[in-house]
Amino acid sequence: MKTVCLFGIFNSEYSRNKVLIEGFKKNNWRVIECRVDPHQYPGWKKYWQLFKEWRRLKLVPDLVLVAYPGQTMVWLACLLFWHKLLVFDAFTSLYDSNVFDRRLYGQWSWRGGRDFLLDWHSLFLANIVLVDTDQHAKYFQKTFRIKAKKIVRVFVGTTIGGEFSAEEKSQKDDQIFLVHFHGHYIPLQGIEYIVKAAKILEKEKDIKFKIIGHGQEFGKISQLVERLKPVNIEFSLEVSFVALKQMILESDLVLGIFGITPKAERVIPNKIFEGLALGKAVLTADTPAIHELLIDGENVLLCQAGDPEDLAQKILLIRDNLKLTQKIATNGKDLINREINPQKLVKKLISNLNI
Repeated sequence: MKTVCLFGIFNSEYSRNKVLIEGFKKNNWRVIECRVDPHQYPGWKKYWQLFKEWRRLKLVPDLVLVAYPGQTMVWLACLLFWHKLLVFDAFTSLYDSNVFDRRLYGQWSWRGGRDFLLDWHSLFLANIVLVDTDQHAKYFQKTFRIKAKKIVRVFVGTTIGGEFSAEEKSQKDDQIFLVHFHGHYIPLQGIEYIVKAAKILEKEKDIKFKIIGHGQEFGKISQLVERLKPVNIEFSLEVSFVALKQMILESDLVLGIFGITPKAERVIPNKIFEGLALGKAVLTADTPAIHELLIDGENVLLCQAGDPEDLAQKILLIRDNLKLTQKIATNGKDLINREINPQKLVKKLISNLNI
C-alpha cells in the first residue's frame, strides 16, 4: 500500500482537502497527516512545531502533498522531504485573492508584493502544482511564468453527496419555491446581485430566498438590504455541514456565484458541486471556467454575471419549467456520480503523476 503525507497548516475538514483525503483512501492509499494549527502555533512557532511533527512520522511517504493553504509551507516541505515527489495544491492565488478579488490592499503595497512572492516561490519549488480549473492554470502560467507541464487540474468536487433519508427530503414546503445560497461574503460571490434579484421577484409570493454566510462584505450587503428592504429573503450565519446539507435538500434551486471580478471567471466553487451532488438544479454565472465541466441547459443553468435582471428571469424559468429543472438536476447529479466523485478525481490525479 502506497502512502501520501498531507503536510502543512491545512484544515482536514475543509472541502478541498476532504475530497483529496477521501479520494486517496478510496484508491487504497494510506493517508498520513503532518500538520499544525496555525492559531495554536502562530508566526514562526508553526514551522518549529511542524519540524517536530515530521520527526514523529513513522512511515516514509511515497508522495508529499502540501495541502491548501500551503504557500508558506512549500519551502519547509522541500527541506524535509527533499528526496520525494512534492505536490503543492495551489488551489487559489494569495496575490489574486487578496489584491484583485477582495481588494484588501494594493497591487504595489508591501503586502501585495509579499503575496506575489509567496505564490511564485511555492509554485516554483513544487514538482507538481494542483489547480481546480484550466483557467486557473492559465493564470498561474501567465502571471508567475509557471510551465504548463508542472500543472495538473483536479476539480473541486465534494463529499456531500450519497444517499439521504426520506426524513431529510420530507421537510420541504411544496407551496414555496426556495432559492438557496451559501458562501462567504466576498466580491467573487456577487451576493449584491442576488439581493437585487430577490427584490425584483418580490411580487412572486411563492419565491423565497435563503442566504447563508458571513464575511468581508457583510456590512455592505446589510446596507443594501436596509435600503431595498426585500421581504422574501431569510439570512443566516454559517451552519454545520449536516445542517447545510439539509438546507440544500429543502431547496428548489441552488445558486452559484455572480460576481464580476477576474477570479470569478476562473473558478467553479464548492457550492456548485454540492448542489449538483444532492440532485438540485444549479444556477450560476456564465464564465469560462464553468464551461470546462458543465453545459448550459443540460446539467446547469447559466445567466449573465453581475446582472440581477437576468438572474431573476432565470429563476422564474426554473420555477415555471419543471421538465427543465428535473433534467438539469438529474444530469448534474449523474455527472458528479460518474466523473467528479473523490475516488475518480484522485484516480486521475494518480495517473497523471505516474506513481
